[in-house]
Amino acid sequence: MADTYSDQRLDKACHYALERSTAPNYHQIKKIIDSRLFQSNSNTTETVEQSYLRGADYYDKSNQ
Repeated sequence: MADTYSDQRLDKACHYALERSTAPNYHQIKKIIDSRLFQSNSNTTETVEQSYLRGADYYDKSNQ
């Protein structure tokens, strides 16, 4: 499905499926994507991932 649908759309459909089933399968996810059920779900909020990267300078200073 990754070749057919965008990563974001597939990811949202998988999250939607996991909220409703402990073991969703290909056919369930395909049905969710085709019917766009995941778009009508207003209870799901998107979270923004953050990462903190430290360069080599940070670690060099902490050892001194």
